[in-house]
Amino acid sequence: YFGSASGTARNNLCTANGLHGIVVHEQAQPTLEGNICRENKGDGIAYFGSASGTARNNLCTANGLHGIEVNEQAQPTLEGNICRENEWSGIAYFGNAGGVARSNECTGNGDDGIYVASTACPTLRDNHYRGNKGREVNDRRL
Repeated sequence: YFGSASGTARNNLCTANGLHGIVVHEQAQPTLEGNICRENKGDGIAYFGSASGTARNNLCTANGLHGIEVNEQAQPTLEGNICRENEWSGIAYFGNAGGVARSNECTGNGDDGIYVASTACPTLRDNHYRGNKGREVNDRRL
């Protein structure tokens, strides 16, 4: 999704891509629901620019970077996603990214359950963590 794109991506399988499974960029604001993003070289789902929208009930597993990455000024709502067994973090916030992450499950990731860079500003609520090799939540703002 690029530009000011919207709409819904539901119940798709995004696997073994050379970079990310799903990319949301610029001012795009789609709803991503029930997708499986696995074994991609980059992130399962990636938000860049000032993208927003909602990612709900997606499975992001065994990706080469993060399950879900939120970067630059992106502000999505992440809700009820399962991010497991990714090489790095289950969910990662970089740059001035924000939005809300609630009721997500981050398990068995190679680094943190959720990583928050010192300049990022997400709201984290009722997320669940188990068996991540790094910290459950690595909040660099603290």
